[in-house]
Amino acid sequence: MLSTPREKNLAMIFGSCMVLLLLWETVGQIILQPLNDAQTSVSAGLAANDQLRQQSASVEHALRNLKQSSGGSLPADPGKASVLYQGWLIRHLESNGIESAVVTPAPPIVVNGVGHRIPIMIQCSGSMAAIAGFLDQFHATPLMHRMTNLSITSLNDSAEEHRVTISVEALSLTSASNTDSLPEPGPTDDSKGLMAVAKSDDFFRRQFATVVEVETVSNEPEPPVSSEEPVQSSPTPKVDPEKSIRFVASVWNGSQREAWFVDQRSKTEQSVVADSELSFPDIQAKVLSITEDSLLLDMAGTQTRITLGQTLASSTDR
Repeated sequence: MLSTPREKNLAMIFGSCMVLLLLWETVGQIILQPLNDAQTSVSAGLAANDQLRQQSASVEHALRNLKQSSGGSLPADPGKASVLYQGWLIRHLESNGIESAVVTPAPPIVVNGVGHRIPIMIQCSGSMAAIAGFLDQFHATPLMHRMTNLSITSLNDSAEEHRVTISVEALSLTSASNTDSLPEPGPTDDSKGLMAVAKSDDFFRRQFATVVEVETVSNEPEPPVSSEEPVQSSPTPKVDPEKSIRFVASVWNGSQREAWFVDQRSKTEQSVVADSELSFPDIQAKVLSITEDSLLLDMAGTQTRITLGQTLASSTDR
């Protein structure tokens, strides 16, 4: 019990202090907590804004790089881009000794705000040197293209030939020029290219087969060569025009289908529609009809059919 006025006053002061302390905590929760929440929201907003600014700068940088790289793009028109790129692939496959390659285009894929992706599949066979040479040239060309899949399998026990399936795609930018030609491979570093690897380390053979090469030595003496008889060089073999002209593309031009051919003798290209004559030298042929992957020809009065990627020599009777 508080018996004296002094004790009563002290008790009142203590009680008042406790009430004030409780009031302060309550007011702090009511007033200061929203301020803290607001400060947290402002900090989060500033961080998000900074992240958005960094993303915007990255996008602008990527767009600048894309614009600067448009010189390596295929033509802006996806149909023309597909035809030119198929011809480019076939030329460089054959320049490395890979013949009878089947180059099959797929429909262009729209890339919003950029242009089109041009996917193509290559199926062929060749030696390790031929495959390595093509891969070197592919990567040494200043084109906006890439390989998305590469499959190589051995054809025989000696592994001299390999079956190859390659999936590639190239970009056709909306901002690109409507060029009629594509760049050629630039200089390659002979010490680092796949060709050097194939020659020095026998890369493909190590990967797909073990080969033992046996040198055959003949004990029979070679016939003497008379110094009086001049050495005659063998005549240059005549190129079969039907083996040089390849059906590389079937393109819808908006009103009818066009067939595209490449003549490897002169490296020229030609497009024709149905009921049109081919105008390549030493060839008499008329295109009767064209589908997405084949066409019907009249060659010297005989109707034959060839499929996409084949030469005229590969045609079969209807």
